[in-house]
Amino acid sequence: MPPVKLLAVVFLPLLVIGCNRDEAPTGTEPPLKSTAVETHEVPPQTVKPAASSAGAVNTGRLLAADSEPGSWMSYGRTYSEQRYSPLDRVDT
Repeated sequence: MPPVKLLAVVFLPLLVIGCNRDEAPTGTEPPLKSTAVETHEVPPQTVKPAASSAGAVNTGRLLAADSEPGSWMSYGRTYSEQRYSPLDRVDT
């Protein structure tokens, strides 16, 4: 029996039986649990302003990316997108 036909034969009757209108909620019953939501105050945070402009990135700087190991001028750091960081340590 193809899977689609099996679904129609087995699950469609179960779906129809499960959707009996006599058992469907009418919307007049009270909710089962409290619908109250707890909220918490979040202290304001200071955000550093965005850079006013991007640095000047050109083909020469991309080709010499190893001379500036801390600057990722493209998604993969180098012109070949190798994504390797030669840094010994990362500071935040």
